[in-house]
Amino acid sequence: MGGLTILPDSLIDAMVVNAKILLLLPAANTWENLKHGAILKKAREFLALGHRGGGSL
Repeated sequence: MGGLTILPDSLIDAMVVNAKILLLLPAANTWENLKHGAILKKAREFLALGHRGGGSL
């Protein structure tokens, strides 16, 4: 795809979900792949706190 490289600076399990943290996920056509389960679970935690989510088609 576009050639964007993202290097995480923390482990998913180390991420603290709170109102001051922003989680950005790049657009991709692979999010349904099971290997992304951990980060999608974390994203649901952010959404449960009232953070906004968005997407593109």
